[in-house]
Amino acid sequence: MHAVRQSIRPKHQVLILKCYPRYQKNVTEVKPNSSELSYLLYYASTRRSKLQKVGSFLEKKTSDDVHKARLGNVQVTLSILKALIEKIPRDLPLYAHHVLRILSIVLRFKDLTLAENSTALFESFCQHHDVATLAADQEHIGHYEDVIRFYAGFASEQGSSSSKGGLSAPLRLRWKAVALDAMRSITASEAIGADGGRQMSIVMPVLLQSLCPDDDGYFWILQQRFQATELTDKESALNRRKSNATVQTVDDVSRPGSAAVSATTDDADRLAEEEVGMQALHSLKQIFTANNRAQIRMATAAIIRFVCGNTTREVASSGPSPPIQQRQWTTALVETVTRWTPVQDRFIIVVTIMETLVRSPIAEENLVQQLLLTTLVDCLLKSSINMIGLSVMDVLLGLVQHILLLLQLGGKGSNVLPHHQQTDAIDLFQETSGLMSEPALGRPGMIKEVSSPSSSRQELLDLLQHCIGDLATHIYYSDQVADIITAILLRLKPSANSSVSTMAAAIEHPEAAAQAIANSVQLQENPKTDDFFSFGTARVTALRAVKEVILVANTKGPTSGGTAIGRNRLGVRVWEGTQWLLRDPDRRVRRAYVDALLTWLRLEMSKDDLRLLDDKRQLLNRPSKTGDSTEWGQLTRRAVSNASHRERQAKASKSSFLQLLHLAIYDNALEAPESEADLLLLHLLLVRLVEGLGVNAAKEGLPMILRLQEDINIDAVIATPTAKLNIGSIVHGYLWALTEHFDLDSSRAGYEIQTEISRRKRHKLWLDAVQLPPITLDAIMTTTSAALFERPSMPVLQRESLKPFDSRDALVEQIAKSYTESIASPPSSPPTSPGRHFSLPVLLTSVAPSAKIEFPPTIKEAMLAEWTKETCIAGVEKATTRTISLSGSRTGTNLSARGRVLGLNGNSTANGSPIGGQSPSRVSPRDGSTPPYQQAALSLPFRRGSGPDDRSPTPLSSSEHSPTLRVDDLKRSYSWCKPATEQQHCS
Repeated sequence: MHAVRQSIRPKHQVLILKCYPRYQKNVTEVKPNSSELSYLLYYASTRRSKLQKVGSFLEKKTSDDVHKARLGNVQVTLSILKALIEKIPRDLPLYAHHVLRILSIVLRFKDLTLAENSTALFESFCQHHDVATLAADQEHIGHYEDVIRFYAGFASEQGSSSSKGGLSAPLRLRWKAVALDAMRSITASEAIGADGGRQMSIVMPVLLQSLCPDDDGYFWILQQRFQATELTDKESALNRRKSNATVQTVDDVSRPGSAAVSATTDDADRLAEEEVGMQALHSLKQIFTANNRAQIRMATAAIIRFVCGNTTREVASSGPSPPIQQRQWTTALVETVTRWTPVQDRFIIVVTIMETLVRSPIAEENLVQQLLLTTLVDCLLKSSINMIGLSVMDVLLGLVQHILLLLQLGGKGSNVLPHHQQTDAIDLFQETSGLMSEPALGRPGMIKEVSSPSSSRQELLDLLQHCIGDLATHIYYSDQVADIITAILLRLKPSANSSVSTMAAAIEHPEAAAQAIANSVQLQENPKTDDFFSFGTARVTALRAVKEVILVANTKGPTSGGTAIGRNRLGVRVWEGTQWLLRDPDRRVRRAYVDALLTWLRLEMSKDDLRLLDDKRQLLNRPSKTGDSTEWGQLTRRAVSNASHRERQAKASKSSFLQLLHLAIYDNALEAPESEADLLLLHLLLVRLVEGLGVNAAKEGLPMILRLQEDINIDAVIATPTAKLNIGSIVHGYLWALTEHFDLDSSRAGYEIQTEISRRKRHKLWLDAVQLPPITLDAIMTTTSAALFERPSMPVLQRESLKPFDSRDALVEQIAKSYTESIASPPSSPPTSPGRHFSLPVLLTSVAPSAKIEFPPTIKEAMLAEWTKETCIAGVEKATTRTISLSGSRTGTNLSARGRVLGLNGNSTANGSPIGGQSPSRVSPRDGSTPPYQQAALSLPFRRGSGPDDRSPTPLSSSEHSPTLRVDDLKRSYSWCKPATEQQHCS
């Protein structure tokens, strides 16, 4: 009967059955008959029509063998299918569904040996199956995902055994190894992203669960072993083939697992666990090293879901904040996968995390997850990982909007919404959709209001602030830092269409200015909540973020912002329109503003800013901090770009920053003359301005200080004796700072100032806190709640008098003399190697050695002019009105050929301060060629290229050497660099 049955069988069935060997006892690994298998493969490869029949017959036989527990036959079937796929991979779509059904039957049986044998077949299937077929055939992809779920279930302890006592550690690790072998095959396939992320949602939890730390050092150990393995593989690939003479003997070769054999069982289990983790790391790397942005985005979203879910569960069991161990593991994981990602695709990880953050509703139960997401963003921004293509401005706007929502300044009718480019993010917070009010449904980022801030909310606010600062870690274009700070400060400037139309009006009425800014975006404050939820807190956070940006941009190190490409230094332009913050009714805002200004003066100003130059844009167009610093390099670069930048540079107008800043200082001093903390803040700012800007600050500060001195004698302005003493100390403290900075101690004016200060100190007519160097800002801020210093007694105030300083002319002459002496004797530079560089002694030197240096008379007249609040405001408005009228006329912007010398930068030369400020009583007619200052922040580009920015050219050789250049000078300099033979030939 058997012979008859065999004679009527189809030939493919006969060939298949001949591959199965006879049954043998105590044989755990059964293989097909080699010769019969070879003939079967030849038969199938030459008759493609038989492939579907072969697959169907193997599927039926596998079902029957599994039902009857013929495990040896099942192993043979798996080997036949693997050999068939490797023999004719192009025809796999014809019988792929049979292979998947066979794998499902085998895996459903949950036999460990069969599961381990099936991984080789599954690897071959993943390596050769057609991605297009998988994406198009829904039934096929359904079977494929079922197989993936079976393998993923083996990684969990509960789904791998039906025994009541559970699995032992070795068996559990073997099941997990089977699952991770399958995951590695899946991640190596191109089809992992073909189904819109469904495979990723199954694979990623298995990989991440295998990498979750049991202790603090587990993931770090895996990283070290993984890096060592990669280094060994790389070195072995480069090694030459060894000869027989260098082959190691058996005694020299260390046996695998020898450490586990010699150690205890726990150590062996630990090593096996690490091997499983290594497999997970290999699979994870295969996902992120692929040049597929959609796959990287889906994988990042899966990581976020996993870590946020784990954080929620751990917080529910431990406390209100995510554990430190969880944060460290998550940041290390995200940083590792970001380094694996191709450099042009790394920004996708940051964008995906940011989209998740800005879409999450502001509810207390979600703040822990947002803390973790913000930590990830901060970790990536401040790391050494370069993310080319990252839109810095989009990230900044998302962070700013989230801060406002966190402070509960949005709501119904508010314009504070997540940025439009972050509205298509993955949805991780479906369970919190019911927390939002009905009018806000469907609008991401809405708020569930609370009356008092929690510790998580305060921590999240600080972390968002640090994220803004860390945006300056990597510089992708020259004006990046300036654009970041401008975009932040733009939200702190009143609009020209508001009730506070001018900056002078904002300084005069700071409450109205704050309200106008809040009304411009319809910010809503709830008076029933804590002061934390206020626009004042938002202003403080913004100013602290500005300080963070400046600090990070000036950090020295491998990840510093100033070492990537040349960036333009911050000039006065970014601070235009913010002077009213010094008059803010919130004391926290005033201190944060002073703190940001002091940081800018300390880090962004240099010794060149102490000089008075004819170029009024010295502090508006700053030289590159790391660009070409050679004089000839800047000369040639500026000459080439002259035509394209001439029109743009002609639009720069005079800056009124220092004039209005000293006006705000004057108003603050008169408003709170008995507040020692506020006066010390003003004294600190005045001294640092002199130290950072020199004569540029003294030109505006000295007339204002002497006006304060005159106001001491006016009882209607300064009434109480304590106020007179405090203001007198501020006045002479500023004069003291001038004598120290310009080294005037030996002069008559300096001696008079020091004598009066000593007399006041002897008679206790001096505020002891006014000193040089001034008290630090931290010391002032930590002692604000109580009186800082003892007040003088009334009899002393009535008996003694405050002698005013009257030697103004002598002081100005001494300042001018000290300034000219410092310019005439600049510090000598070390000699350079001969023959390597050529010098231009006439063209690029500001003053010839034999020329007489004169202090600009306009600056001297400005320092001697009588200063009042009204004249200061009128001078600023007059200058602004004049430049606006000239910018609207073509004749006003054309340069006349008579009486003016055309500079290389396209503007005529003019005398004035580098900040652009002239004395209100005397304006040079040459200023008519300067059009008005337009706020660059209003037309701020939110997306900038990563190349060098052509909008901010580097000024010619640091600007101070030669403000103007003639065409003849350029020709002469070109002739200097010609060889001598060529010059003789030309002559």
